[in-house]
Amino acid sequence: MKFSPEHIDSLLEVSQTLMKRKEAKGVLEDLLDIAMDTLKAERGFLVIQSDQDEEPILRSARNIDIGRLSETSGISFSIIDEVIISKQPILTKNASLDPRYQGQDSIRIHGIRSVACVPLLKENLSIGALYVDSRIFHDLFTVETINYLTIVASFAALALDHALSFEKLEEQNRFYAEEFSRYQGFEGIVGTSAALTRIFDLMSRMAPSHLPILIMGESGTGKELVARAVHNNSPCREKPFFALYCGNIPENLLESELFGHVKGAFTGAFETKKGLLELADGGTFLLDEVADIPINLQAKLLRFLQEGEIKSVGDNMIRKVNVRILAASNKNIKEKVENGSFREDLYYRLNVLSLEIPPLRERIEDIPLLALHFLKKHTELSGKSPVGISKKALKLLQLYDWPGNVRELENVIARAVVMCPGDKIDEDSIVLDYTDNGFSGRRTYSGLELRTAIKKHVQKVLKLTNGNRSEAKRLLKVSRTYLYTLIDEMKNDGIKV
Repeated sequence: MKFSPEHIDSLLEVSQTLMKRKEAKGVLEDLLDIAMDTLKAERGFLVIQSDQDEEPILRSARNIDIGRLSETSGISFSIIDEVIISKQPILTKNASLDPRYQGQDSIRIHGIRSVACVPLLKENLSIGALYVDSRIFHDLFTVETINYLTIVASFAALALDHALSFEKLEEQNRFYAEEFSRYQGFEGIVGTSAALTRIFDLMSRMAPSHLPILIMGESGTGKELVARAVHNNSPCREKPFFALYCGNIPENLLESELFGHVKGAFTGAFETKKGLLELADGGTFLLDEVADIPINLQAKLLRFLQEGEIKSVGDNMIRKVNVRILAASNKNIKEKVENGSFREDLYYRLNVLSLEIPPLRERIEDIPLLALHFLKKHTELSGKSPVGISKKALKLLQLYDWPGNVRELENVIARAVVMCPGDKIDEDSIVLDYTDNGFSGRRTYSGLELRTAIKKHVQKVLKLTNGNRSEAKRLLKVSRTYLYTLIDEMKNDGIKV
């Protein structure tokens, strides 16, 4: 395949354009400009075949209005159709005299002479065509023209594939953004799943009340977010919200944080300090990991819940405060009551109303919305240009078990934003920790553990594919017979599929 020096220089310019330009649409337009200038063509355009049953659509054009071909005069449909269907180029030095196109009105009426058209191929599939013509000169294009255009078309196919993928990604992200905006029932809590919708319904009924709420859920499920959302939708939303993590804090320090202390009450108490409960007067206070409060301090907390009274460390004065108490824990407080490490009366004082926050593995439908939410958050924090996320990456996220729940998902997305080399997070940018993904450690299965774990995983994949067994088979990479055998066993075991 030989090229003139002009063609070689042009192809070099094409490759440099691909390296310099990031916007796919701009690349396509630049490629068309370069090709037309090199070939001295009068008109040119790129078309894409969106669907075999529909007409090709103009993507980029010069001296032709963008639109559907049926709305564009002076172009021969048969040439375009033939190139796309046959995947072979067409060259005619004078279309008006070419026996293949005699009698075609578009060529006769508009005096089309020289035509060169080559297919845009992606993995041997025809996704469009690159067309140039002239109504002024005949014999303008040669076999060398076709060879040159074929190379330009291969570059254009890459850019076009990128453009189409990016458009689908933008459409997908717009959809998720709309869903996110529509269904974000409480600020900061993202999701549309049935499990989360039930929580929203309970929160909307509990928020106007003054009663305590016990919020239960695994670590990372967003218990503090729920508490803040309850406060923000309560009558005391204009008053303070305070939260205190009660785990692994020495008893004397925890008492001081809650109730305050007077100057000289203990070594290091150089000045009088109000406790958080007093600072939260009129508002809401969250006891995070309430199950870890030492047993001796629980009695003082119980008195506050009963009487609304506090007494600072080292002080004899009793003060009244009006604070709504919310408590959160990832531990089974009933078990702690049974073993004597948590007061039963305090438990019932805290558990007037209760919320059980579902783990992420039980609401995988929410993962795309959450991923988009964290994607936007961390691209803004990192200062990077907006990036998207591929469908394959989302599928990977939905198949993972998420032992760290929403907090772990945010960490994964934040890491992917930093490590993503381009403008789209794909599955290669997703790094998951499979050392504790629900098959060992924190959760165990009775009986034949491996077989049971496999069935649990199959159940999740079937849920993800909406019961489509063919799609589940593809994702699981197992034979149809093996999958159907597992499904039969699951039905016999009473596992919902």
